[in-house]
Amino acid sequence: MKIRIIGGPGSGKSSLAAALSKKFKIPCLDLDDIYWSNECTGFGVKADAEKRDRAPNGFLRQSSWIVEGVYCKWGVESFTQADVVIMLTPSVLVRGWRIMKRYCWRKFALAPSKKKETIRTLYRLLVWNHGYNRNYFSLAREMMLALNIQPLLVRNWREVFKLLEDKAAQKC
Repeated sequence: MKIRIIGGPGSGKSSLAAALSKKFKIPCLDLDDIYWSNECTGFGVKADAEKRDRAPNGFLRQSSWIVEGVYCKWGVESFTQADVVIMLTPSVLVRGWRIMKRYCWRKFALAPSKKKETIRTLYRLLVWNHGYNRNYFSLAREMMLALNIQPLLVRNWREVFKLLEDKAAQKC
């Protein structure tokens, strides 16, 4: 099974990908780990474009995978090769709450963080979150429409697991 997960910041992409990876024993790729420079300790520095664009190729050659990330223009191959595309659609307020909660958990070292977060990066992420539906959600939908991809629009994990189980049952 090849699964592509997309959604706004704080929509639950990484958590869902980890849960699906564990349940189905499928490797998972977080596109943030490729898109952003791992050589920097803070947020906002993009990785070298040439390296970044080549990076997912080997991963996508596997027979099963989960790719998660907000990106739609970059990494189109993960959409075209996926058996199912899951588009997480919690409300902007739910996403904002999750972003702030995650920030606090990381600040108090209750959850791991790959990068150093600041109030400034939190603010930028919250602003970006508020523009996601208007600017990026519609862009992603248009791209998938052009590629004839029908995503599963879901608000929570229960819906995802039910839809995937139904999809698996239809194949039997």
